[in-house]
Amino acid sequence: MLLGILYLITFIGLIGFVLPSFATVVNKSLFLIQNRKEAVKQSSLIQHFDEVMFLLTGKPNQSNRYFFYNGILFITSFFIMLLITTEIPMRLPSTNGPFGSFQMSGSRGAGVLFSLIVAVIVVIVGYLILRLQYHFRKIKSGYDLLEIVKILPRFADLQIPEAMIRTADEVHASNLLRKQLKILAFTVSNYSSEAELKMETNRFIKSVSTTFAIAFISDMLFSLRSGTPWRESLVSLGDSMETRLSAILEVKKELSGAIHMGTWGNPAAIILVCGAVALTIGFPVYAGLQFRTSLGITLLTIILCACVGTMILSFLVMKPPLDYK
Repeated sequence: MLLGILYLITFIGLIGFVLPSFATVVNKSLFLIQNRKEAVKQSSLIQHFDEVMFLLTGKPNQSNRYFFYNGILFITSFFIMLLITTEIPMRLPSTNGPFGSFQMSGSRGAGVLFSLIVAVIVVIVGYLILRLQYHFRKIKSGYDLLEIVKILPRFADLQIPEAMIRTADEVHASNLLRKQLKILAFTVSNYSSEAELKMETNRFIKSVSTTFAIAFISDMLFSLRSGTPWRESLVSLGDSMETRLSAILEVKKELSGAIHMGTWGNPAAIILVCGAVALTIGFPVYAGLQFRTSLGITLLTIILCACVGTMILSFLVMKPPLDYK
């Protein structure tokens, strides 16, 4: 018993003697880990998803939420497809059909690979949908900025942060920049460093990504730092935006027929052609050729992708960004 106590005291003494020599190494390791975390936070990928989620949700630093939900989506899709593929027999008997006899066989590894590919495709499709939503919302935010620029001069007698908050309360509830304007007003009135102010103003500009947004922020920052009146500059900016809006509406009116034809003409033509072929040769034969042959499936996939791409381009042309370009 006494010997065990002596061993324990000796061991504690050795720890107390040796541990301080590792203090420098531990501190350096913690410093490197902290720097690594900061680098990850500032990486271009994280910044990209923060910008996308900021415009879609109105809340900053939401990239972790996106990665979390997409991880759940990936795992769920993978295991669902894996369960489905495990229920399919690995070997099917020979079958005689109009295109000859064939025999299907596979392996468990092929099922895992197929499930992995499907899960990756699901995540990619989800990102593409998110990207399209982000693009259309960014275009809308350019038009919402015009509403802010027209209302903000009403409160020119107030300080800039208070005028921004009052403007955010006055704009329509569907305005995508409503929350962003309040966050910007809070940062302008409470920022502790130029880097913090620059980060928030850049985030607001990237939510719109137009030259008008840059001009708006530049006017606000110049007036904030110099103390000069800012009403006239915003009125001039609003006039420029309205002039550009009038030009966009005029061009849109002239091209509306062609845009709508490109949007709905291709799907209508595909439906009419496929329906006519099905009526001519019979629906069972048409379905067999279209959905049970590799050539038919490939052609259908190409046609549908082209049709979807045309519709997306038509929607983009319908409402171009409100910018100088």
